[in-house]
Amino acid sequence: MSQRRRRWSRGLATLAGMALLLCAGLAGWAWYELRASLPQLDGEYALSGLQAPVGISRDALGVVTVEARNRADQARALGWVHAQERFFQMDLLRRSAAGELSALFGSAALPADRRVRVHQMRSRVATALGSWDDEARALLDAYAQGVNAGLAALGSVPFEYRLARSRPEPWRAEDSLLVIAAMYFTLQDNNAERKQRRTLMQQALPAPVVAWLMPSGSHWDAPITDARFADPALPSAQDFDLRTLDAHWLGDGVSAPPHAPPPMGGSNNWAVAAAHTRDGHALLANDMHLGLQVPALWFRSTLVLLDDAGQRLPMEASGVTLPGLPFLVVGSNTQVAWGFTNSYGDWSELILLDIDAEQPGRYRTPEGWAELVEVEELLAVRGGPDETMRIRLSSWGPVIGELPDGTPMVVRWIAHEPGAFEPGYVDLASVASVSEALDVAARSGIPAQNFVAVDAQGNIGWTVTGPMPLRRDDHPAEDARRSSQGSSWQGWLPAERRPRIENPEQGRIWTANSRVVDGEWLALIGDGGYDLGARTRQIRDRLLALETASAQDMLAVQLDDEAIFLSRWHARMLALLDDDAIAGSPARTQLRDALAQWEGRAAGDSVAYALVVAWRQRMIGVLADALSAPVRAVDDAFVYVEPAAEAWAWPLLEQAPAHLLHPAHASWRDWQLAVIDRVLEQIGTPADTAATAFPSWGELNPSRVQHPMSQAVPWLGRWLDMPEQALSGDAHMPRVHAPRFGASQRMVISVGREADSLFHFPGGQSGHPLSPFYGAGHDDWAQGRTNPLLAGEPKHRLVLAPAD
Repeated sequence: MSQRRRRWSRGLATLAGMALLLCAGLAGWAWYELRASLPQLDGEYALSGLQAPVGISRDALGVVTVEARNRADQARALGWVHAQERFFQMDLLRRSAAGELSALFGSAALPADRRVRVHQMRSRVATALGSWDDEARALLDAYAQGVNAGLAALGSVPFEYRLARSRPEPWRAEDSLLVIAAMYFTLQDNNAERKQRRTLMQQALPAPVVAWLMPSGSHWDAPITDARFADPALPSAQDFDLRTLDAHWLGDGVSAPPHAPPPMGGSNNWAVAAAHTRDGHALLANDMHLGLQVPALWFRSTLVLLDDAGQRLPMEASGVTLPGLPFLVVGSNTQVAWGFTNSYGDWSELILLDIDAEQPGRYRTPEGWAELVEVEELLAVRGGPDETMRIRLSSWGPVIGELPDGTPMVVRWIAHEPGAFEPGYVDLASVASVSEALDVAARSGIPAQNFVAVDAQGNIGWTVTGPMPLRRDDHPAEDARRSSQGSSWQGWLPAERRPRIENPEQGRIWTANSRVVDGEWLALIGDGGYDLGARTRQIRDRLLALETASAQDMLAVQLDDEAIFLSRWHARMLALLDDDAIAGSPARTQLRDALAQWEGRAAGDSVAYALVVAWRQRMIGVLADALSAPVRAVDDAFVYVEPAAEAWAWPLLEQAPAHLLHPAHASWRDWQLAVIDRVLEQIGTPADTAATAFPSWGELNPSRVQHPMSQAVPWLGRWLDMPEQALSGDAHMPRVHAPRFGASQRMVISVGREADSLFHFPGGQSGHPLSPFYGAGHDDWAQGRTNPLLAGEPKHRLVLAPAD
C-alpha cells in the first residue's frame, strides 16, 4: 500500500473514530438530560411560599399522598408534584383549549388551533377568574406557584420539549381554568354540529323523516325515573319514498362507508344504597370513558390535612386529580364518594344570522339591526411566520361558518359564559353528606356531568353539575334559531328547579350517557345527542338482579362484555345465510360456520363478534346513506352521524317497507345479502372465493395506548407506548373499549370502608419513561385485576420544607 493510501486510511479511521465518539457523546448527553428530568422522590426540597412542611409519599404504583397543614400548602405541593411528573401533559391541555399548539409544534397544528381559537378561551377564562372569591383564587395562585417551582426544580426540562426543540412556558392561575375548558371541548358539542346536521336535513327532508332519523328516544332507554320511550315511527310512503329519488344521489346501496360514530366521551357510574349491599355500606362505581394515553389522563392522589400536632384530620380525599387542577376530581373523602358520567344535554345553541342585504355587516335581532364585530387573534407558530386570525362576533357568540346557501352560523355555548368556571367544586373535599355534595355539584363550574354520590350514612343521590340555561319554549330547543328570534336562553336555572334525585325507591341509581330522566326534567336538560341506552339498560338490569351487592360484584358489572345488544343482529345474519344463500358461495359458507361459533361476548379472540359488528355498521351505513341522499344534494359533504341510529334502523329492517327499499335491489333480503358480500370483500374475501381466515375482534379493535409524542414520531412508540393488546369490550355494553378509547379509570368505593375499595387505570402514573411508575398498573387495568383505592406502603418519602 502506498504511503498516500496509508495516510487516507489513517485519516478515514480517525474520522470514523471521531464520529463514533461524537455519537457516543450525543447519546451520553441525551441520557444525562433524560435522567436529569426525573422527578425527585426522596429527601427534602425547600419550597417558597409554604407555611409549614408538607410530606409527599409514593407507594409501589406511584400513588401520591400529600400531607399538609392547610389547603394552600396542599395546593402548592400538589402543583409541585404535578409539574415534576406531568408538566408536558398539563401544557397540552392548556394549549389545546387556548388554541396555542402551533407555538409548540409548528404549522402542522394550525388547523386545530383555528378550530379552537374562534372561541377565545384564554380571554374568557381570564374574565371568569376575575370573579372568583379571594379564598378560591388563593388556591389557584398557590398551585401555579408550586407548578413553576416543581418545573424549575427538575435538572432538565421534560424530555418532550427536547424532542419538540422548545421550552416550557410558566404556568399561570388562568391556565388551570383552561384545563377545565379542555374538558368542555372534549365533552360537549362546542360548534353545535348536531344542530348543523339537523338544519341541513330539515332543508332537504320532510319533518317526519328528520324526526325519525334523529330520534328523541327508543325502547333501549333506561332512565332512573323508569319512564318508557318508544322507537320512532317509520315515515309513510306519502312522506318519503326512495323509489322517487334521483339515482345519482342514491348510489348502489352497498358502497357507503360503515356508520361508526366516534366513541362518545362519556362513562358509567352507579350507586347502590346501603340496604342493598352485603356489608351495609353504600357502594359507588365509576369508570370514565375518554381517550387513552400514556401517561394516564388522571393522577392518583390522596390529599390529607393535618392538625397543629401533625395528626391526620378525619377527612382524607382519595381518588384522582387532573394535572393542572388543585383538587380531587372523583373519589372519596371518607364521608362521601362521588363519580361522573357526561351529560349529553343541550349545552350549545345554533343561531342563523338574518343578514342585511344592503349592509352585510349587520344582522337582525328582536331589538333591531346589530353590527358584527371583527377581532383579531395572533396564532404564534414555531419555526414559521405567525398567523393573524380574524373572528366575527355577534352578541351571542362567534361566527363559526356558513350554511351552503351562505347563511352565517353563530354558536352560543355554555363554556362561553363566566358561570362555566365557578369555583364551587373545591368544596367537595369537605362535604359530609350526599345532600351537601349535590348542593356543591349544582354550583360547580365544570362541564355538565351526571353527578352520582353516596355517603357514610348509606344515602345515594344524583344531579347535573354546572350552569343550566333557562330556555324560552317558543321554538323547538333541538332546532337552530334565526337571529331575528334571538337566543332562547333567558338566564340560568335556579337551584330549586335543578333536577335532583335522592334515595330513589329502587335503592339504585345508574347513568351511562343516555337519557337519565323524562318529562319536565328532560326538557330542562335538553337533548344534545344521547347515547342509544343499550349500555345503560344492561347496567340497570345487572344491578336490579343483585339482591345484595359487593365491591367485586360492581367490578364484574364494569367488566361485563356480554353482547346482549348485538345478539339480534347475529340471529338476523344467520337467518339470512340459509342454504339457498350459501349455495355456490364458499365465503358465505365459511361466514355461516364462523357465526355458528358465537359466544355472545365481545371477546378479543371472537371472530363471530367481529363479523356481526362489521355487518351491522355497514348495513346502517348504507341505510343512512340512501335515506339522506336528498341532503347531499344540498351539501355534498354531508355525512349522517347519530349515536341512536339503531332506534330507526332495526325497526326498518324488521318491517321492510317497499317504499324504503333501495331501488337497486329486488328485495330487502337481497339488499342485506349484498351488504354481507361487501363486508366479505372489505376483509379480503369475495363471496365466490374461500377465505383464508376471518379477523378476530381484537384484530379489528386492538388496544392502542400511546404517548402523544409517538403519535407524531411513530418510531418512539417502541419505548413510550404500552403494548398493543386484544382486549374485550365494545360501545354498547358496560365494558367500553375502542383502539384509543375506553375506561380511563375504574373505581368501586365502599364509603367508610375505603381500605376495601378498588381502583385501576391505564398508562401509569408517571410521565417519565425512566420512572419506576411509568406504565405501572397498566396491565392490571387491561386484565381487569384490582388494586386498592388507597395508597399502599410508602416506598419513597419527600419533605417539602418552607424556604422562607
